[in-house]
Amino acid sequence: MISETITFNHDGKTITLIPTAHVSQNSVDLVNSTLSSQTFDAVFVELDHKRLHAMKHPQDFSSIDLMSVFKRKEVGSLLMHLLLSSFQRKIAKNLDVPLGAEMKAAVDYANRNHIACIPMDRDISITLQRVFSSLTLWQKFSLGTDVIYSIFSSDKIDESAIEHLKQKDILDDALTDLSKKLPNIKRTLIDERDHYMMHTILSSPHQNVVAIIGAAHAPGMMKAKEQLMPLHDISSAPIKKKTYWGWIIPIAIIGLIGFTFTLNPQSGFDSILKWILINGTMSALGTALVLGHPLAILTAFIAAPISSLSPLLAAGWFAGLAQLIASKPKVEDLTKMGDDILSFKKAFKNKALKVLWVTAMANIFSSIATFIAASSIIETLWSLLFH
Repeated sequence: MISETITFNHDGKTITLIPTAHVSQNSVDLVNSTLSSQTFDAVFVELDHKRLHAMKHPQDFSSIDLMSVFKRKEVGSLLMHLLLSSFQRKIAKNLDVPLGAEMKAAVDYANRNHIACIPMDRDISITLQRVFSSLTLWQKFSLGTDVIYSIFSSDKIDESAIEHLKQKDILDDALTDLSKKLPNIKRTLIDERDHYMMHTILSSPHQNVVAIIGAAHAPGMMKAKEQLMPLHDISSAPIKKKTYWGWIIPIAIIGLIGFTFTLNPQSGFDSILKWILINGTMSALGTALVLGHPLAILTAFIAAPISSLSPLLAAGWFAGLAQLIASKPKVEDLTKMGDDILSFKKAFKNKALKVLWVTAMANIFSSIATFIAASSIIETLWSLLFH
């Protein structure tokens, strides 16, 4: 059970950490009692600027510009953010205390008493981009399916499990299991943020501060203050290095088809047809499975055979853009994304969410199709050479 604060001095600054469970009334009480026990210069919360805004305006997704999301290639990050947030909200529905109530209590206290309230966490989009860059394609797919299953699963949380969640940091428990499956997750989601948040606290001009954090961060932050990671190493999205490796598969496929032509022109034409049909059909199927607009389905079919031959293109970008143009999401769709994604039925009716689903599924199925089509081309070539 979490019931104690941690106070230490560092370079003349007095810092009090309040480790909390995100679904515990005890944690809310601990935050309130600690804040009222003395006068602090500033209150730090385990939120970034975006999440602090979302806490104050919980339904405000209306400011999201989907076209800008496409241009920045952040569709996957936005969708995962929505999925993870909705997973937490689903858990919160089983509990007496809203998820993040202790953070809200700290924000409200700071506002009432005119104390500086400072979001100390790293931008959530940067964290998600760093998570994605650390995972393989299969690991991304596995993580996504696990989260989606958890959201749409009808399994009920029994009373003993609920009480357990109230007494511990839910993130700590979740990451213990997740880090066994995906070791890179813990470093990006916990370790780097431990250092980032301690950087924020230590670099502030305030001398007597309090920080409300999830209990999973307490040990790492105490350790981080002794030797901080360089801030520039953990504060930005990963820079994609220019590489030619992405061209190897496309060049190999074109080479295989060209070689097939030299052996048997008809087989060469058949290989081209297989490539077009398998890629186009699979990407269109992925789009259709999430009830994409007919224009998006057609666009996925046309784009996939071409985009699969270039690491600079993706079928989902074109299919998603077609879905965006055809369906014309309204502000209401953007506003309801956070709630609608919790419902299997509404998640695929919301026009804004549909754009994200179409983009993701067209890309996933196009990637699968590339390997299926390549295998078929290799099989054709093999039969020509050895039969």
